[in-house]
Amino acid sequence: MIRVLLVNDHLGWEGKILHGVARLFLLTIPRYDRSRFSIIPCILRRRDELEQPFLDRGIKLRFLERSRFHPGTLLDLVRLIREERIDVLHVQGYAGSVFGRLAGLVTRKPVIEQCHSVDPHFPFYMHVPDLLLSRSLVTCLTLCETVQRFCRKTRHMPRDRVSRIRLGIDASEFDAPPEEDLERVRRELRLPAREDGRVVGTVTRLFEQKGVAYFLEAAAEVAREEPGTVFVVTGDGPLREDLERRAHELGIDDRVRWLGFRRDVAVLLHLFDVAVISSLWEATPLTALEALAARRPLVTTDVDGLVELVQDGVTGRVVGAADSRALARGILELLRDGTLATTLARKGRETVESRFSVDRYVRDLEAVYRQAAEIGR
Repeated sequence: MIRVLLVNDHLGWEGKILHGVARLFLLTIPRYDRSRFSIIPCILRRRDELEQPFLDRGIKLRFLERSRFHPGTLLDLVRLIREERIDVLHVQGYAGSVFGRLAGLVTRKPVIEQCHSVDPHFPFYMHVPDLLLSRSLVTCLTLCETVQRFCRKTRHMPRDRVSRIRLGIDASEFDAPPEEDLERVRRELRLPAREDGRVVGTVTRLFEQKGVAYFLEAAAEVAREEPGTVFVVTGDGPLREDLERRAHELGIDDRVRWLGFRRDVAVLLHLFDVAVISSLWEATPLTALEALAARRPLVTTDVDGLVELVQDGVTGRVVGAADSRALARGILELLRDGTLATTLARKGRETVESRFSVDRYVRDLEAVYRQAAEIGR
């Protein structure tokens, strides 16, 4: 039995928005081979309501209840490693990376770091621990070529210790729901019936990175040419008031539905005639794979790992980032060309099933854990 301590800084933002890493924890932890692996998830920060989805799935989280970069975190991790007889540490997040690598050195346990995204605002204080602890890792796992370059050049990870693992999801979770469920949500959100109008939606966080202002500008252009279109923004964040103000300035506030954080994204996606990702930088966002799995025609920007997930003209439409006109053209093309939209959507689902399976992703992680455990013996 290999015992793995799975470490991350926190579960999300404002106690209500699960981030992608936490969603991956939810997706993957129940799928490990329990006869060979024991996964102990540990969150450095305080417990909050985001724990509930884990409790619903029978997943116990350890919370260290520490503030950001609290020195007591190291002692807590060392104690937990010894109490749980941990064989391998799998760490994520800046604080998780620093304290996890230090705890690995103290306890002489192998450490795997997983870097999920690029960070154009990479904090200056991380250069010191990254330089000092760069050789303390067994491997640094990345999800795409862009993140590999970021880890080597910005985070000072040795080239021979940076490897790539392809992300995975459960495509079956995004199969079409019963028609009555769709109609119920359609009425709840005041969306037009299929014969009366179209729905263009995005599932995102309302942060600078996600480029939602460009989505709104594109929406205004689409609304002028396709007056029956309604736009759905699913997600929340600190920019919500600014973005709502921008929608009002563009004259589309009556066309935009602000849904906040929702747990029924798998249903909502099936109400979208076109799904949109307007990000300014990304790695391999789950939202892109989820839209493809739901067979949604997808328009996305040509940034970072997104271009490794979505192939223009094959599985979606890929346009320039920070270009609302290009975004609008992509949306209008898929709204107007039903044959193209259907073809892209079908190929997108096939790609997720063949290349981005969650079971393959978990088996790949298990192989990394076995290699690390051998090194630690």
